[in-house]
Amino acid sequence: KAGEELVNYEIKDVPENMIDDNVTSDMAKTQKMVSYDKRPGKKAGVIEEILFKGYTNRLVPASFRLENLGDPDSIVGFLYYLGLLSYGKNEYGYICPVITNQVVREKYYTYLANYYNKYTEWQTDYVEIGDLGMDAAFEGKGLPLLEYICQQMNEQTSVRDFNRDGESFVKAYIISTIGNNNGFFVCTTEHPANHGYVDIMVTPIGNQLYHAYIIELKYLHTNASDDSVEETRRLAIAQANQYAQDKHLHQRCQSKGWTLHKF
Repeated sequence: KAGEELVNYEIKDVPENMIDDNVTSDMAKTQKMVSYDKRPGKKAGVIEEILFKGYTNRLVPASFRLENLGDPDSIVGFLYYLGLLSYGKNEYGYICPVITNQVVREKYYTYLANYYNKYTEWQTDYVEIGDLGMDAAFEGKGLPLLEYICQQMNEQTSVRDFNRDGESFVKAYIISTIGNNNGFFVCTTEHPANHGYVDIMVTPIGNQLYHAYIIELKYLHTNASDDSVEETRRLAIAQANQYAQDKHLHQRCQSKGWTLHKF
């Protein structure tokens, strides 16, 4: 059965590496989906949706043909066939296709990172990002990592990269870059917190890391005035402070010994 190595087991003591990460062959098949569509951005959008939310509300088709992979529902069916999606519950309790575990989530990070490198002709230095990610994970120095990511986007993006959905593009690149980083972090979007939603919530993996991050993004066009930029910056700071006061998030950080950083 396809994807049987991705089956979850219910156990009491979770080890550092819960399952074998040998699902590269499955991810290689997923990478090939891009070749079936003349508009690869459409396909990345489905992957972004799944990675952002951890699930999709799209239905798994009863059958599909490879020549129909330009259709988003067929992509979901293909991911389900490979075992990269399974049925579970979303935050509202509804049954839908979900990412089953961290190993699979990391493969989605890898897919998006490879997508950007191939289709935007970016040259991301993952050795540099790995070093910066280690500082963010172990020492709480997250700002240099974010500054490097912003520098990469500033130097390498072109107008066409933002044509489809600029805000989604920026968010997806940040998430894939931080998530595809030696297994230090889990990145989620639209995380509910104190009557709002965190743009990107970055939480550490395992019991040896103690730094979590709230990232509030604001997307402005290049012709935005200085006053508009400053007003938006202040709004982002206020929202990040608001989310950091969330009772459940505070309890989670306290119970795990995390230090919460805001950007």
